[in-house]
Amino acid sequence: MNYLAHVHSRTQFFRFFYAEASAPFIEAQRKISAHEPPFEYPLGYEDSEPPFLDEWQQNDDALAVLGESVVSMASEAIHLYIRAWIADLV
Repeated sequence: MNYLAHVHSRTQFFRFFYAEASAPFIEAQRKISAHEPPFEYPLGYEDSEPPFLDEWQQNDDALAVLGESVVSMASEAIHLYIRAWIADLV
């Protein structure tokens, strides 16, 4: 079996997975930054904390967890590749 090709195909999947899964969180952050519906600033807004800060942080945390999950999956794929490669050498 070509283990390196398998790792490469898994890596392509991880990139696809991250791009698709992160899109809603990135879009929500973009809308918050652009003050687009449903994240429009209220009229007469004057506060020390920007509106929708909690929503922004929640989306940022979701992106971090997603990224950590993808790195973990990639790490496991590389680990399995190395173990298979070593087993073939022995």
